[in-house]
Amino acid sequence: MMIAGDPMATEAQPTSVVAWSCGSGGMREELPPSCPDDRGLRIDITFPDCWDGKNLDVSGHRTHMHYSSNGKCPSSHPVSVPQLIFAVAYPVHGDASQLQLASGGLKTGHADFVNAWDQEKLEEEVTLCIGRDIVCGVTSGRISG
Repeated sequence: MMIAGDPMATEAQPTSVVAWSCGSGGMREELPPSCPDDRGLRIDITFPDCWDGKNLDVSGHRTHMHYSSNGKCPSSHPVSVPQLIFAVAYPVHGDASQLQLASGGLKTGHADFVNAWDQEKLEEEVTLCIGRDIVCGVTSGRISG
């Protein structure tokens, strides 16, 4: 299990971890911007991409993972893993300042990841996409069920 972001945050989180924007490709902001009618509100939560190489999970679900810096993993977490980004599009336009997340205020953006993939299908996606260094989108399109 991995957790990205801080559900107890009282200050804005770094946009490298939790970023708000108007649609995809918009300016990444610490708090929700006011979005025009043609571009809804979006939050991207980026998971760590470096693993300690030992623990699949730990108490608190955090210390076994770390973020890379300029694409390099620290010596404490030397194993590079594919970086996951959890993106949620909200059908909200205009002033978003009064919105709330289930965890509380707008600064508490976070996501949990539990790997529940069928191992054979996951290995196929890794071979088709990551192994060939191409972007496949959500999946290669070959996965069903």
